[in-house]
Amino acid sequence: GSVCPVPKRAVSKVFDMPLMDFFRFTKPENINARSWAGLIIAVIALITAIQGVNEATPATTPSQSYFDAPLDLEQTIANTKQSLVTLKCGDFLGSGWAIDIDWSILKNPDEIALINEYPSAVITNHHVLEDCINDSSLPVSAVIGATGLERDYVIWNWNEENDLALVVVKSKLKPLTEAIDTPAPGWWTMAIGSPWQFNSSVSIGNLISSDTSITNYDLITTSLLNPGNSGGPLINSRGEVIGTNTWGMNDSELGFYNIATSTSALCELLDC
Repeated sequence: GSVCPVPKRAVSKVFDMPLMDFFRFTKPENINARSWAGLIIAVIALITAIQGVNEATPATTPSQSYFDAPLDLEQTIANTKQSLVTLKCGDFLGSGWAIDIDWSILKNPDEIALINEYPSAVITNHHVLEDCINDSSLPVSAVIGATGLERDYVIWNWNEENDLALVVVKSKLKPLTEAIDTPAPGWWTMAIGSPWQFNSSVSIGNLISSDTSITNYDLITTSLLNPGNSGGPLINSRGEVIGTNTWGMNDSELGFYNIATSTSALCELLDC
């Protein structure tokens, strides 16, 4: 069970008052050696108990609100970068993020061998890989996080309707955690990816709303998206993925739009 902290005021009362009363109303000549020994033992036991309560009571940390910036933004960025890739498909460049997939359902020996060689599953946009889907002769590579290291990848599956795709990368990446709660307007958001080839760049904003005018899974955010952000993760204040960054628009008449595809659309791509 949980440990109930002792209020400071209560500790002071327990410690101070009995001792003060004892020394105030008890004459030294009336205290024999056994009494002194008992008193000393009692004081030591009381101090030890108080220290034990203080050590056993953990400091309370307020839960991270979805509407506030992370308590440790630097660490949130660093953790996300460990799961980030920059995907190259011919002359096209986009982003991707590592996801945890249970491959134990695979039965095909060739597929099992491929996953053993390419252990990390990465989510991106279909349009990032479209040229390579149509032409398998185009060169492909994945830049791992902010390391600059390039590794091969293989296109595993795609869902054109929701602009999603899954690749497997020849590198071991730390998967991101998907959010369980449904995103709400006002949530703090962070888009991270490789816009204009600036690897692992960060754009911070808030969720405006969800939208179903294009697909059933669009999230509109003020986190600015540029070419190269496509396929990267949209992160909430707890470091969880809420969507895959898909497209942005900057139009003097139509306005500014930054759209991510909600993680709830992943079941259209994966066997959930």
